[in-house]
Amino acid sequence: MEIASISSQGISYFESYWNYFDWVTYFGILTVILTRILSVAIDNNTANELHPKIMSIALIFIWLRLMKVFRAFEALGPFIVMIGHLLKDTLIFGFLYVMFYIPFVCAFWINFGGDVNAEKMKQAGQDSEGWRTFNNLMYSVWEITVVGNYPWDSLLVIDRIMAQILCGTYLAVSAIVCLNLFIALMSDTFQRVYDNANANAVMQKASTILSLETDMSGRRRDMFMNHIHTSCAPE
Repeated sequence: MEIASISSQGISYFESYWNYFDWVTYFGILTVILTRILSVAIDNNTANELHPKIMSIALIFIWLRLMKVFRAFEALGPFIVMIGHLLKDTLIFGFLYVMFYIPFVCAFWINFGGDVNAEKMKQAGQDSEGWRTFNNLMYSVWEITVVGNYPWDSLLVIDRIMAQILCGTYLAVSAIVCLNLFIALMSDTFQRVYDNANANAVMQKASTILSLETDMSGRRRDMFMNHIHTSCAPE
């Protein structure tokens, strides 16, 4: 009864997250083809500028899709699984990080953003472009997280006290607390997956076989099952 129920359910195409990734890749390839046709046939400036940008993004997805092929290998399979778990940890961490990032971005914009403050920075001989527009300010605040080369001296021109308060607090929260939490999450995932490396390798082989079986036609699937029954079944 249970076997018949399981057999009737079949295998869902979108059961694997790799199939979603495949469709994103296909959409990227289709977009590259369309923009290329527009840039060559119509000679549109917008299409000419858009084509290399879309192609560079699609190339990343096409290259990453090669990891799907290596899932069945014992040496690389567990690491492919590990990357999937790390992506889940990144999404969890991303939600926590955004909860701190958004209010600090708004606080920096209120105190240091805009054309007026940018002109004051420029007159003082400091870099002002990182704080002139909201998107540039978002990137500057992101650089504070990774302790990058953010324009600290420009902030001192506007308000030294607020610069020290906001930068010090944000560095403590993001660069010390959040990043160390993220590293701890990844370390725990790495240890957990690596300890079960052999089991993960076998599971990836089974997943690859099921994926290939799903792509078969009915006739080829029957031939495959007959071969398993006649040539591979134990005596």
